[in-house]
Amino acid sequence: MKRIRLIALLFALCLPLCGCMQAVRLNNRAIVQGIGIDLAEDGYLVTLQIFDAKGGGSQTAVDASKANSMTLQASGRTIAEAISAAELKQGKEIFYGQNKLIVVGEEVARQGLETIISFFNANPQSRPNVDIAMADGRAVDVMTAQISQGVLPVLSVKSLLENSRTSGRILRGQVLDVVDAIENGRLGTFMPILVKSGEGEEETVEVLGTALYRHSQLVGRADEPATRGLLWLRDDVKRTDLVVQHPKLGDVSLAVVRADTHIQPQIVDGVPHFVITCKTRSHINESIVTPENAALFQSITDLERMETDVIRAEMERALELSLRDCGTDLLELANLLDKYQHEWFVANCERYDELLPQFTWELQVSSEITRYGLQT
Repeated sequence: MKRIRLIALLFALCLPLCGCMQAVRLNNRAIVQGIGIDLAEDGYLVTLQIFDAKGGGSQTAVDASKANSMTLQASGRTIAEAISAAELKQGKEIFYGQNKLIVVGEEVARQGLETIISFFNANPQSRPNVDIAMADGRAVDVMTAQISQGVLPVLSVKSLLENSRTSGRILRGQVLDVVDAIENGRLGTFMPILVKSGEGEEETVEVLGTALYRHSQLVGRADEPATRGLLWLRDDVKRTDLVVQHPKLGDVSLAVVRADTHIQPQIVDGVPHFVITCKTRSHINESIVTPENAALFQSITDLERMETDVIRAEMERALELSLRDCGTDLLELANLLDKYQHEWFVANCERYDELLPQFTWELQVSSEITRYGLQT
């Protein structure tokens, strides 16, 4: 009985110690929605997009017709010092728990992402699934874009990224992806490239392509076809649209509604060889069957072949760019080799980056059109 009372007493004494962070009133916090990081003469320039409700009637009211945000800039020899300087300017504690996006300037990306990622990875407020993107130039230009759509500018950018990924236009990058690439030591990583465009009321942010990294070092860029090629290869295409040009039907728009890709690693003459199988299912979007173009049904096989050619070309372009030109593993081939060709991997893992451009592949692509569009 005494033992039970002692345990209960110890438990009661521990209750006041459960909190690991000092409580801070909400109105004493600057709630960060987006962070931009650029190089500066003395270290880093940090641009913070902070939630600042513009509605009337209360401090937390939101006016959807306004930006509901303010921008704060500060510099320091380190990112932590720059953030501290921002707190002094704002007079509030910076809170990252609601941060939606990190944008790194191109110069920061060329220098390497280790310092940036180590700061956010070690910060208890920062979430590992925060989106990360590279600016085409300076991050401050993206973070200060006066986007008129949406409640918050950064939420508009976030929606842009999500919609672009769903439609097969970008590879989404998150902090945890960069952390995995650094810790693995053999994998590369990627993130979308953002650029500010337009002026005044037409000012907005657009996706320019995909930044490619070897581990955490920027090594190249992928345009939209190469980006989609990587999406095919990574089995990440949820839906996308293709346009093929038929000699009789003209331009035909195809909606890919399903795609399945599998990669099988082999060792041929001591070199990794990958058999890549991709199967797609598509619908015809716009072709209208009339007496003049009644040949549509007889042309389905041709359209499937043309769709296959487009997909194969995009996959080839992505493989050449990533493996040959940039020497980076964006398809997690190292993990496949470790799992299915373990003996080769153990013997060659220390030379993996050196051997990567020697890898070979075989593409087996097939397409099936299952719906033929509007008929009249």
